[in-house]
Amino acid sequence: LYERSEKLAILEERNRIAHSLHETVVQYLFTIGLEAERGMNQTQASEEQLSTIRKLALRASDELRSAIFALTSISIANQEGLPTILRELANEFERSTGIQVSLLIPDHLGKVPSQVHNAVYRIVREALSNVQKHADANAVAITISRTTGKLTLVIQDNGQGVDFTQTGGLHFGLLTMKEVAENASGCVEIFNNEDDVGTIVRAIFPLSEEVDV
Repeated sequence: LYERSEKLAILEERNRIAHSLHETVVQYLFTIGLEAERGMNQTQASEEQLSTIRKLALRASDELRSAIFALTSISIANQEGLPTILRELANEFERSTGIQVSLLIPDHLGKVPSQVHNAVYRIVREALSNVQKHADANAVAITISRTTGKLTLVIQDNGQGVDFTQTGGLHFGLLTMKEVAENASGCVEIFNNEDDVGTIVRAIFPLSEEVDV
């Protein structure tokens, strides 16, 4: 049953990545094609058109890099523990963005169920993506703590906070994190820091100590 659960988690993650690529990269490339065609029909492409094409190409590149790393990480996550895969994710994020990441995980975290393992990874990845795209932050702290029957994940940045009235990519990302947590029988809350500096994402997952050690 454990092996079947692991395989289902991997399949679900691959399907999610494929859906994400279809919704983002395909749309970016389609829009790039439209802008290029519009420019070809004119005597000279405008600076605005060229800027739009450049921005869309950069976004598509970022999405592809993220997807390639995620697909690679699936195999790593299947063989290594949660601390290893999160360190890989944090290191890649620092290299690609220049945003400092502090990762605080207990030395003896122990094993966690595959559903929780997958949910924590996906929430951290989504939160870091939101920091990169929306927060205007230069530092992020990721903390995991474990007590009897519970695992808590906290992600905090020092950016400009979240505008919860915003729609689009950020709004979709927040909903995704909540859905991921609920699928692993957990919950997530997202709020701005009391001093209006940065955003906090807190996810809590119940653990059955009899099955995860």
